[in-house]
Amino acid sequence: MKQEPQNPKIRLALIGCGHITRRMHIPSLLQLPQLFEVVALCDIEDGPMRQAADLLCANRGPEYRKFLESRFYRDEKAIASLSDVDAVLMATPNWHHEGAILPFMEAGKDVFCEKPVALTVEAHDRIELEIERTGRIFQVGMVFRYSPFFNTIRRYLEEGRIGALQMLHLHEFRAYPPPEWRFRKALAGEVYLEKNCHHFDIFNWMVGQNVKPRRISAFGGQNVLKMGSKRPVELLSGEKAVIDYSETIDNFWCMVEYENDVRCSMGLSFFCPQGKELKLGFIGDMGKIDAWEHQKLIQVWNRDSKPETLLPQGQAGTEWAVNAQPQRYFVHYGSIEQWENFHKSVLTRQKPFCDILKARDSARLALAAEKSMVTGNVVTL
Repeated sequence: MKQEPQNPKIRLALIGCGHITRRMHIPSLLQLPQLFEVVALCDIEDGPMRQAADLLCANRGPEYRKFLESRFYRDEKAIASLSDVDAVLMATPNWHHEGAILPFMEAGKDVFCEKPVALTVEAHDRIELEIERTGRIFQVGMVFRYSPFFNTIRRYLEEGRIGALQMLHLHEFRAYPPPEWRFRKALAGEVYLEKNCHHFDIFNWMVGQNVKPRRISAFGGQNVLKMGSKRPVELLSGEKAVIDYSETIDNFWCMVEYENDVRCSMGLSFFCPQGKELKLGFIGDMGKIDAWEHQKLIQVWNRDSKPETLLPQGQAGTEWAVNAQPQRYFVHYGSIEQWENFHKSVLTRQKPFCDILKARDSARLALAAEKSMVTGNVVTL
């Protein structure tokens, strides 16, 4: 049996060195040098590995760069047999996750997997069985679960600040993601799953993890980025690009009803870079909460009162989190906290906060939304 890591520093291999690895995971890991050491990189191309190595080696000596450049791999299977790797980040295209995850767990490696874990509910079931069989730690990168911002909102709901939750709405109006594989359904899945599975997870979490969704309806389509249109677009990074191939939708509206009669709506647009807005509203029977994720702004409206404006520590307004550090994140609030949780889970062997079951529940909603859009019917869950 594999010896569990006793050293607080976990030796980590990065499988997939693309956009999310370089923009979020590596900068976050660099904030935790006492917890993680990256010892191997894997990608199908040398360029992303070299860019990842540049980030990792920026403040390290030449010996580390020489070591890391000797640990470039094109095939992740070679990493599974390395005895000096305790855990892996799986950040490859979504279709690839399941087949790549299983050999690592079989080899005794713990896994941090980007969302979505897989393209079907059945694939999540198979991975769950392997987690149980191998006893490995498996954490899913639903970063909002680890965000101080969303955890503060969840605490306000539990405290009854707005009474009992009745309605929830979430609108994300933004630019297009980096093109690459995300516009091919066989590689990424439909937008409901690829992009919005962690928003469906917010619904499940805020409504109550033990409250089941009852039914779902969705409407979406290709309104602007149509197949073969060669449309100039603005990407989330601010870069300009021309995209001439897309199998996925670029906008939708969706409604979910839960067993406790809480109803949630979600809207997405990829052709609205102005403001890059992710806004949420939580309506209770005694008040409401408005929240803007990018601005880290929360407003709590109690009945018969003016809104209480809450901001992170260090900004004007009432602090919503005593220990909040507005600059301590990359891409999303919670990017560092999720790695701290993974480290704790690996050392203590405790189940991570966001596990395969929560990932499967959000994927089930996302796939049901796609089914509703395609069939034109309300889908009962």
